[in-house]
Amino acid sequence: MGISIRHGTERDKVGQVKTHEFKGEWETGNTGIYTIEYVPTKAGHHDLHVWCEPHRKAERVAFPGSPFTLHVTEGVASAHSSLVDGWSKLIKEDNKFGKDGKSGDPAEQTLTAGDTVSIRPQIFDQYGNATVLPEGALLIEHRLPTGEPSELSYLQQQRGGQWSYDIRHDTAMAGDHSVHLSLHGTEIKGSPVCFSVNPSKPDPACCKLSPPPDEWLSTDKQYALTLKTYDRFRNECKHGGLSLSNRLSIVKQSSRDQTTLVPSNHSHSWDDVADGSYLIHISLSIPCTLKLVVNVDKNMPAGTGELPPLSMQFVDPATAAAKATKSLSLPGQGAGHGSEDVGAGGGGGADEGDHGEEERRSRRISVERQSRSPSAADLSNPADPTGGQTFNSWLSGLSGLTGLVSGGATAAVHLAENATSIDIDGDGVIGAPGRRPTAG
Repeated sequence: MGISIRHGTERDKVGQVKTHEFKGEWETGNTGIYTIEYVPTKAGHHDLHVWCEPHRKAERVAFPGSPFTLHVTEGVASAHSSLVDGWSKLIKEDNKFGKDGKSGDPAEQTLTAGDTVSIRPQIFDQYGNATVLPEGALLIEHRLPTGEPSELSYLQQQRGGQWSYDIRHDTAMAGDHSVHLSLHGTEIKGSPVCFSVNPSKPDPACCKLSPPPDEWLSTDKQYALTLKTYDRFRNECKHGGLSLSNRLSIVKQSSRDQTTLVPSNHSHSWDDVADGSYLIHISLSIPCTLKLVVNVDKNMPAGTGELPPLSMQFVDPATAAAKATKSLSLPGQGAGHGSEDVGAGGGGGADEGDHGEEERRSRRISVERQSRSPSAADLSNPADPTGGQTFNSWLSGLSGLTGLVSGGATAAVHLAENATSIDIDGDGVIGAPGRRPTAG
């Protein structure tokens, strides 16, 4: 006995067909019935040839009605036979795909944030026949560069009688990604699919400009501001190449303020660090409030490439030193603009008039006095009816204000014995409540 399964388009004679594996046995008793069992492995329309060799001379004699018509359907989807072959990038200009690693165009092999990735798994049964996915059988887990998992879905389509499966993902986060495809709990061949996403081009609305750490800038120093670039997805850019355009202007203090910027009283330049960050160098030889506007992309219309303006206060070296000492020594005082970034997540520079007005406003700082009585050496003026102390000696009895007065300074102000606060006005002058400094 013998059988052969041939595709419907193959019209071979029974003597030329290849034998298909089967199991056969005669039925018990003298019935003359022979039972044949076989497993078809190729889906589609086929001819089933059945024959015998009655004279054992390798001469096949077909049974009446052979070949018989046979239709074989696909089997159950198998993780061991199914596979995925990399990823493709959607070329949005012509809505076509470029296959990763199989295209000569480097642009089709590189992903930047905003690109669309397509992954097309091929689903087969255990014999390699393309088959249909049962609902919920395929689990697609996308692991972000942060390690956080997310689930992706797929689009199922039928073309020419064949089912196809397309997983699409619009990239946003830069870094290394992996997509794991599991069928009935087992990963298919080629899984995980790994790809790397680069940051997109810098977006002015997301870039950050960090001012110098000092709130009060000295006219005898050069300062560096750091511009850090980010794309529209908040990915940190890793490459330079921008051509910055910076604009400086003076914030006028009044309508009669004639202060102007000329090459002799200021300088500014910038450097590309080539890692996505830029250094903007500024120096100024005149005290004033300076406003800086950085344009990241000059090709963007209507100034949309500009970052919010950043204001900086330049003062003479002595005032800058006094301001810095005050900021470092007083507890509980927040940092000035030096701790803020201009750009994404932060506001722009202060209004031109408000900044100066706020600094001119007097502020009172409460302090604690140690429990001790002034000694005779503390008294700066025995005739003083308040029984005052020199400021330096009074300062030594306060917690948290050590170093406020620089070395070599003498008594600057008298304080009442029970004073618990001092006033600091906008010019950096220190005084007791209701008292003004005296010469010394």
